[in-house]
Amino acid sequence: MITQMSKKISSFFVANSIVIKEDIEFYEYSLEIFLSTILNFVAIVIMAVLTKSILITSVYLLGFIPLRLIAGGFHATTHLKCFLVLMGTYVTYLAIIKCIPHTWIFCSTIIANLVALVLIFILAPVEDENKPVSEEGKKFFKVKSRIAIISYFIVVLIMMYTISNMIFAFSLALGLLSIAFSLLASLVRNKIQKSH
Repeated sequence: MITQMSKKISSFFVANSIVIKEDIEFYEYSLEIFLSTILNFVAIVIMAVLTKSILITSVYLLGFIPLRLIAGGFHATTHLKCFLVLMGTYVTYLAIIKCIPHTWIFCSTIIANLVALVLIFILAPVEDENKPVSEEGKKFFKVKSRIAIISYFIVVLIMMYTISNMIFAFSLALGLLSIAFSLLASLVRNKIQKSH
């Protein structure tokens, strides 16, 4: 659906001399990414509104999105699979946030924060076959990933001791942990594919 929409919009641009025909593939790809991102964002906003989780979702995404761009991780082969993986990750986050006993939040935040730090520091960036990275790019993103995760780790610790409601620090830590598990999933898939 998204691919067809991007092709129709790109063809419209060419027909109306907004872009030149030689660049149509570039615009099709760019529009696919843009439309997919908008769809994912709208779906998360709707779920956040329905579950009355807008503020904690915002904190979760503040950890998830920037680190995802730097550290990489699992990339699905289609937009639908990407959407389903993202929604599954977000629903899991919401279930944990809504169901965890209040007395567990402090320790759970420390564990999530520490596990995310170790995994991302060691693994990032993980190259995915659907989004390859050059050797120079890997070095660049490794440094950026390490700086980012150390910074986030410190921010979570500061939040734990300065914000009375621990749910915000826990949400940020879970955003980081989601990226750590995404890196692991991508690494496992890469090893399975190389063994075949």
